[in-house]
Amino acid sequence: MKYNREAIIEKNITLSFEFEQYIHEHPEVLEQLPDGAEVVLLPKDDPELYRINLAAAQKARQVKDNASVVYVEIESGLIIG
Repeated sequence: MKYNREAIIEKNITLSFEFEQYIHEHPEVLEQLPDGAEVVLLPKDDPELYRINLAAAQKARQVKDNASVVYVEIESGLIIG
């Protein structure tokens, strides 16, 4: 499935909300994230959005050489890594 810009934004807002809820329930996860890190959400149940988010993160990382990037895989609403 090919997503348009609005669908990508909507899906990432939903993922961000789910990640925020997870962080609220598991605040110890925040301690594992480097200060100022870019968090990239990768939904394993949506290969197209996974690919889009990964590609966007790789582009951003080329622009910001010293940026800390944390990749978070999400599977069926569960944070797995």
